[in-house]
Order: sequence, then C-alpha cells, then structure tokens
Amino acid sequence: MLLTHFIIAYLKRVWCFWRWVGIKFYQEGCLTRASALTYTSLLAIVPLMAVVFTVLSALPIFNQLTNQVASFVFSNFIPSRGAVIQQYVAEFTSQASRLSYVGVTFLGVTAILMMISVENTLNDLWKVKYNRQLSGSILLYWAMLTLGPLLLGVAVFLSSYLGSLQWWQGFHDIGTRQILWFLPAACEFFAFTFLYLAVPHCPVKLHHAALGAVVATSLFEVAKKIFGFYVLHFPTYTLLYGALATIPIFLLWTYFCWVIFLIGAVIVNGLRLDQAQRSVRYTPYFILSYRVLGHLWQAQKQERALPLQALLKLEAHCSVEAMQHVLQKLKTVGYLYETKNNCYVLSCDLHVLTLAELYRTLEWFLPEGLNTSPHQDAWQEKLSERMAAFAEHNRQALTVPLIEMFAS
Repeated sequence: MLLTHFIIAYLKRVWCFWRWVGIKFYQEGCLTRASALTYTSLLAIVPLMAVVFTVLSALPIFNQLTNQVASFVFSNFIPSRGAVIQQYVAEFTSQASRLSYVGVTFLGVTAILMMISVENTLNDLWKVKYNRQLSGSILLYWAMLTLGPLLLGVAVFLSSYLGSLQWWQGFHDIGTRQILWFLPAACEFFAFTFLYLAVPHCPVKLHHAALGAVVATSLFEVAKKIFGFYVLHFPTYTLLYGALATIPIFLLWTYFCWVIFLIGAVIVNGLRLDQAQRSVRYTPYFILSYRVLGHLWQAQKQERALPLQALLKLEAHCSVEAMQHVLQKLKTVGYLYETKNNCYVLSCDLHVLTLAELYRTLEWFLPEGLNTSPHQDAWQEKLSERMAAFAEHNRQALTVPLIEMFAS
C-alpha cells in the first residue's frame, strides 16, 4: 500500500513537472525565440565555421583533419542535405580565409555576438535580471571558440586512430557502426550540457544541466531521423524551389535545432527551481509576501541574502510564478532590494512597517482566515489570529441592512 502511494505520488510529480514545462514553453514564446535565434545563427554560421577551421589548421596535428571534421559535422548534425551545405560553407570559408587580420577579427566578433545573443535569450527565459559583464562574456565565448574545435578534432582523431589499429580490424565493422552512432550523440550531449551550465549568468548544478542535455540530445537524434525521412520521401521543397531547396530546408532544420535547445533550457530551469519536487497549491499573495519578508528578516540577522532558489525551498508549496510575482511586487514598493547576483535583501524596517500598512501598500486581497494544520508554524499562527480579529471587526462594521445605507 505504501509502495503504491509512493508510485502514485511520484507519477503525479512527473506529470505536474512536464505539464509545467509545456505551459512555460508556450508562455515564454519559445517558438518566437527560436525564430530569432535562427536568423542570428544564419548570419553567424560562416564566421563560426571560419573560426573553427582556422583554429584546427593552426595546429599541425589537426591540419590534415580539417576536412574530416567538416564532413563529420555536416553529415551527423545536418540530415539529408549536409553534403550540399558543407560545399557552400566551404566556399564561403575559403573566401574568408583570404581576409586580412581586421577581417578575421570581425568574423570572430560576429561569432561572439551570436553567442551573446544566446546568453541573453537564456537569461531572459530563466528570468535572470543581470547579465555578466561584456569582458567576461567575450572571454568565455572566445575560450569556447578555441577549445570547442580542438575537442571535436580530438574526437575525430581518436576515432580515426582507433580504426587503424591492427587488433581493431576484427571488430572493425561493428566497432565503426558503434562509433558512428555514439560519437555524434556524445558530442551533442557534452555541447548541450556545457551550454546549459556555462551560458546563463546564474548557478546551475551539473546534474540538472546533464538531465536537460539528455532530453535535448534524445530529441535531437529523433528529429534527425524524422527530418531526414521527410526530406527524402516527401520532396515538397525540392519540387517548389528546385536548386534553391537547400536554403529553406537548412533554415527549417536550424529552427528545429533551436526549438530543441530551448526545450532543454526550460527543463533545466524547472530542475534548477525544484519544480519537480514542488507540491503546488494556491497561496494568497498577501500571505506569501508576509512570509517572504520574514525569511529575509531571518537572513538579514545572519548577514545573508537569499536567492530565488532558497526562498522556493523555504516555501515548498507555492508555485514559482507566484513567488516571482510577489518578489517583483515587494521590490516595486521598495520593501526589498535585488542584488546583482540575483539575491534579495530587506530594504525596509520591520520595526516600523505594520500589517495594516503592508496590506494597504500591496493592494492584495486579504483572506479572512487560514486553514489550520498540525504543521503550522508560529508565524502562521500569529497571522491567523490577527486575520480572524480583522475579519470579526469588519463583519461588525459592515453588519448593517442596506436600506439603512440608502435611506435619507
């Protein structure tokens, strides 16, 4: 019986979490965000590939692997039309390789600006108020542009080296198929994990980023199969556009990639805010604001500031949206202050602020009483007593026939 209750409660939490992910994905306009990122990446793909190939060709050990890396990327990450797009990008990149140092620097800046736009999208999606300084963003993404191609080159080099070993020849066919399946998926997983972990300007736990990356990688692999099947067996774009069909197909695939990336981002954000463990029930905004001020007062005595995640753990039964709404309202009326690292501190004197003034300032509905429970804390008990007295006073003041009010 206990096991059945546990399984039902677990399935209910799973259902509530995925329902929250779907609602959040829609409410945050992620399809529109994916369109904007598609346009940005279209402008930045040639600078990105130019920087990648420049980094690889700069090292003698990877100089011969440049074409192999390009073939690996376009054949495994762009279904059906990868070879055609690789040819176009190679032509653009060869033109870019003849640019001056100023031109190459401009390409690098363009690639970094594209990554900064991804950072801004994630910060806005996750409600991170403050972005990191521009110098910090540039250093982070310049490191990504240099280390990313090197790691990809190492992966392709190791797979090529493994295939050339004598003892591997007996398992060559099976091993090659396994490598061809596992290596792209592993690269996708590590790329998604790193982006979810490092790009947003807020703390993210590694296992949260990894779980989001698992979902995004799985969706990406499934999308590759479905998209490749559709393009091969339903050549609608080829019939309509002819030789230009590669352009809309590439745009559509890029759009799907960003949609999958944003789905993973919403999942990581839900895990980061403990949405999976949250037993959501309605809490009146006034009650929640009262308790938030109490938590911040206790943190102030310990000379600490509380981030959103800490407040959500202290109020395990309220929704993330309700907590964010209350914090925004309290910040607007000047009762708390948000620091640059997205933590909250009191900015009012609780020795002076009264319940009546809090009620009038917030302009929220005040319930007449609270549901009592054996686990109710002292804060809630004291507030419940005051609210009962307030409700009784109001009933006495308003217990008058309307005819007496209207009579002259």
